[in-house]
Formats: sequence, structure tokens, C-alpha cells
Amino acid sequence: MKIWLLTTEYPPYFGGGIATYAGIITQEWARLGHEVTVIVRDPSLKTAPLDIQQGPVRVIRFSDAYPIGPGQALTGAAQISWTYAAVVADRIRIGERPDVIESQDYLGIPYYLLQRRWTGDPLFQGIPVVVTVHSPKFVVDRFDDAPLYRLPDYWIGVLEQASIKMADAVVCPSHYVRDQLGPLVTQPSHVIPNPYRLPDGIGPVPARPAPRILYVGRVQKVKGILALLAAMRIVWERRPEVTLDVVGGDSYFAPRAIWMTDDLKTRYAADIRQGRLTFHGLKPPAAVKEFLRRDGLVVVPSLYENFPYTVVEAMAEARVVLASETGGQREIIRPGDNGFLMRPDRADELAQHILTLLALPADEWFRIGQAAHATIAYVCEPERIATRKLAVFEDVIAGSPHSEFPFLTASRSVASVPAESTRLSVVIPYYNMGAYVEETLQSVYQSRVPPDEVLIVNDGSTDPASVALLYQLEERYPKLRVIRQTNQGLASARNTGARHAQGQYLAFLDADDQVDPTYWERAVALLEAYPNVAFVGAWAQYFGASEQIWPTFNPELPYILYHNTVNSSALIVRKAVFEAVGGNNPAMTYGMEDWETVIRLVAAGYPGVVIPEPLFRYRIRPDSMSRGFNRHNLLYLYQTLTRLNADVYERHAVEVANLLNANGPQYLADTPLRETPAVAGSFTPLTPQPWWKKAARGLARRLLRS
Repeated sequence: MKIWLLTTEYPPYFGGGIATYAGIITQEWARLGHEVTVIVRDPSLKTAPLDIQQGPVRVIRFSDAYPIGPGQALTGAAQISWTYAAVVADRIRIGERPDVIESQDYLGIPYYLLQRRWTGDPLFQGIPVVVTVHSPKFVVDRFDDAPLYRLPDYWIGVLEQASIKMADAVVCPSHYVRDQLGPLVTQPSHVIPNPYRLPDGIGPVPARPAPRILYVGRVQKVKGILALLAAMRIVWERRPEVTLDVVGGDSYFAPRAIWMTDDLKTRYAADIRQGRLTFHGLKPPAAVKEFLRRDGLVVVPSLYENFPYTVVEAMAEARVVLASETGGQREIIRPGDNGFLMRPDRADELAQHILTLLALPADEWFRIGQAAHATIAYVCEPERIATRKLAVFEDVIAGSPHSEFPFLTASRSVASVPAESTRLSVVIPYYNMGAYVEETLQSVYQSRVPPDEVLIVNDGSTDPASVALLYQLEERYPKLRVIRQTNQGLASARNTGARHAQGQYLAFLDADDQVDPTYWERAVALLEAYPNVAFVGAWAQYFGASEQIWPTFNPELPYILYHNTVNSSALIVRKAVFEAVGGNNPAMTYGMEDWETVIRLVAAGYPGVVIPEPLFRYRIRPDSMSRGFNRHNLLYLYQTLTRLNADVYERHAVEVANLLNANGPQYLADTPLRETPAVAGSFTPLTPQPWWKKAARGLARRLLRS
């Protein structure tokens, strides 16, 4: 079997739990006779991608400079995800192809590979993807007092959730983390512990436990360091000779706007001076093992854990572990037999546990350590774990095609009409667009799926040349009809076209925009493949006054209520669905009628997908409707939009309020991939800001004053 693993960590370049897992599992698959390739991002790499053989495993390391074409329009985690997909695509183009891909969930790195596969990219068809859940940010942040709705962190969580949802199978190392995911996982899921290779020898077990306590992990609230230090204050009152070694990297504590270690060194300065508390910082694995073999009791007080290698490694070294009950460790620790469990939210109970365990007799200490070692030898045995994962791979390889798109929000299927009827009707609203409409029509008739009809709705044009041109176009272009009405606005023009259309799919296109020849072909294929897909969009390539790319996203609740993430003026939508929700609402007088329709579609259970390629060409004109937006008509449109959709806004009021509080008004948010300029300028930055952020903040202030 050809197995490709996508990971952000792989030894010896990186440490951490994901690296430990990736290093052991790939070596074991290779030992069992499989062809294994690891694809890992290495930000430190200054050269072209390195393709090396690391023992029996092939490792492809790539840098952030990897050529990614349109993915340059992305930022942060989304761009990283796109780059993983680009590396995989480039390997497939030269003739390589995996039987299965496994990816981590963290940061949503398989998102674009999966989104491209689900939306018909031929490079990825037939390649199943299994996601192994390690430490999803959207779960961990809930336990870490993090601002959950702040961009781009909120959107990283969306990418992670979508990656899990779109995977062919999900593997969780513990039942605990599987329960945390809840209804997000609807496809086959499996609980398989992470593997661990036992050390060659166990360190000497002390005759009596030393009064030393070891904490190994990031200095972070979610890791329980605050609870542990509060408990140690009680321990030190009774036994001042007990010491605590803190080994691990630092983290930024958002509620106090400070690095956690700096904060704790100030609050516990007296204990540090007395030598009973030491922050050692991040240490290499060999040094961590020395701490494990030297110190007495290992305490893991985390508020959340998946399947913590800190616990596994300590038990493998026959050390006594006191761990919280909030994590996968509760599935391998049998209290009093091979370790101990405690509640991490009670400092007094934690302190009492520590005092009791430090007083254990030597023979009990030895017995528990030996039982812990035996537990890891059985539960985490690499060959058994690797074999169970291989069985999951075989299942997904043999699996049947998917019949519905895996949306994050609820969707309902819509039956297609028989294929012999008119399929695709193009609807072009038109008002004094004589200078541009012929270019638009040329792109329409170059489509690889030629429309069955093209309807131009002349919404009361007043320019004589634009009016006269329509008569010429009717004679020149086949299947073109011009529908004439008095000026009633863009929403009414689209509705008129939809009402006259005979096709089961409506392709809306403004009279100055264009489409890639493959756009409608891809869109129609998706509508016919997935009955629960109501409409299809794509990334937008600007032309005219700008050449930028606008990367769009599947519109999902609740975020679509805050910010439009889809090219809503050029969607391909099922006519039955468009009519069912009432079409565009003419009450949106000054614009945004297309976004308002998307909200009604999604709220009614008719979601859509985005093809992550720039297949829609959006002309940037200084005199366009959107260029005429100002703060006053924007605010009017927002209040109209919310009034028309009060029910769905009431259902999601908490989420929308949090998005607004975290990110500022919607009209300052141009993408979910980065912090909005207004919010970025509201707080004193910890580091000097680049010029473009300062410029963006200046623009935001000018908009607020307008």
C-alpha cells in the first residue's frame, strides 16, 4: 500500500506529540512492507523542497516559499493548507499517486486537498483521506480561555472542523476526544490509541520517591499549570522541601495579554528564589527523559488532553503518574493500580493527592511503576496500532462514492428534473452596460457547457447606445433572448430572468463580468452529483482596475450572517430552490441583494459549495454599484438585511454578537483569514507592525469617520 502522511511535525526536525506519533507510525508501516511518504512543512528550509530517504521512509520537506499559484491570495493556516494540496498535486502530476492519505486535523492542513477533491478537481479523485485527530484548536481554545470568535483563529477552527467533516474516516486516539467532537463526526470513526516504542531500558526506580515533582508540557492554562501551582502553595505549607520542575515551552495568555511564564515568574518569584520552583523552558527529548528518570512524581494536571505522550512516556519509564481525569489518559490509567487520576479544578484535592503519593512506601511505588510500564507495552504496541490503522485504510479504499456533500450545517436534498429538459439558463441583468456586455457574452459562449438559453434582462436602460446594442446582439448570438422592463433595480432584474428561464439551473452573471470556460461545467457536475448542494460558487479573479484574487468559502452558519464569503453575484443555483426562497429581495435597494439571498438559502437548509479556483472574473470599475458604498448606505443595508432575516439572526444572536465584538463591523472585514484592520489598531501591539497594517488601520479610521 502507498501511504502518504501530511503532518506539521516529523522527527528529527521537530519535537512534540504529533512528531512522536508520526515518527513511530510511519516507521512501523514501512517495516510491515508498505511504501510510506511523509510530507511536512519546514519553515526553516531556505532551499527548494527536499526529497530524502530517512531510513525506510521517504520525507518531502517544503518551505513557505513553495510555488502555489492562486493560493498566494490566502494567508496563515489557509495558505499552509493550500500548500500541502499543491505539493500533493505536483507529485500526482509527475506520475506519483498514493492509495490513501492520512493527515492531522490541527490547523486544518488537509482542508484544501479535501475541498478540491469534493468539488471535482480531477487530480484528487479516487484518493481517500483519513484524518487523525490530535489537538484541534477549536476544541483546545475552549479550555484555554481563548477568544473563540476572533479572526483568524475562529476561521482556523472552521478549517479544522471542515477537514474532519470531509474526511472519509476519522481516527481518534481516545474516546474522550471522540466525545468532544460530538455530532461533527458522522462518517466512520475509530478509536485507536497512538503508538509508542518502549525505551531500551527503564531508568533506575528510586528506593523511595524523591520529594521532586515534574511537570512536562507547555506552560499554558489548558495544560493545568495554574491549578498545579495553586496546589503547590498548599503542598509547600506542609512540606517546604518539595521541589517542582516545570519543563516546556511558553504560551501567550490572552486574557492577561502576557506570556504565561513571565506572569508566573512574577507571581511565584519567592518560590523561585527559595529554589523550590524552576522553569526550565523547552528541552530536547533526551533531556526530558533525564528529568523523568531523576524526579519522583510526574503530575499532568491538564484541563484537556487527547492521548498525551507525556503520560505515555512517564508510564513507559515506570514512573508514578498523577493525571487529570479530563483526557484520554483516563482510558489507560487504573487509579491505584498503574497510576492515579484527579480533578484538575480543585487545588486542595490536587495538593492532597500529591502529599499522599509522596508518602507512598517504596514497594508500592515500585509496583505501580511496573504496572504502568506493562500497560504502555500492551496498549501502545506499535505493530498492533499500525495494523489497526491499515485496516481503516483498506476500508476507505474499498468504500463506495459519496452521495451528499458534507456541510457543517444541516442541508436538505433537492431532486433534479429529467436530463432531457433544459439544464442551464444564464441570466444577465443589464443597465447601460453596452461598453462591456459583448465581452461578457463572448465568455458565456466559450463555456465548455454551452447554456441552453441566455437571458439578458434590460432593466430600463437610458443610454441609447446600450439600448440599440441589445437588438444587434439578439441577431448575432444563438439562444439569446432580451427581456425588457422598466427600471426596477438589480434584484427585480434577476428575478425577472429567473421567472422566464426554462433551465433547472440558473447561472447569474452581471453584464460586465466574465466566466472561465470550465466554471459552469464544474458547477453543473457538482449539482448533479450532490442533491444537497443548492448552489455553486468559485474564487473571483479581479480584472480591470485590479488583478487580485478573492478566495471565497462555502457559506456556513453562523459566519455568513456576519460576512459574505461567496461570490454571490455569479452563482449557479437550482431554479427550484431560488424560487422556493423567493429570489432576490427588492428591499435591498442599494445592493447586497445577492448576499441576502444566500443567507435565506443557507438558513432554509439549501447551502452551497465553492470551487477553490478563480473561475469567475469580476470586473473592478470605479463607477460600479459596490464602489459607491459608503458607511451610511452600508449601515442601512445591514439593518435591512437583518430585519428581513430576523428569525435566523435571533437563532444565532450569541454567535453574531461575539463575531462583531471580536472583529468589529462587517464592512471592515474583507476576509476571515486575518484580523480586521479596525481591531488590529484597537490594542497596543506587542511587536512593531508592518507598514501595510498601519495603512489598513488608517483606512479603517477614515471609513469610521465618513
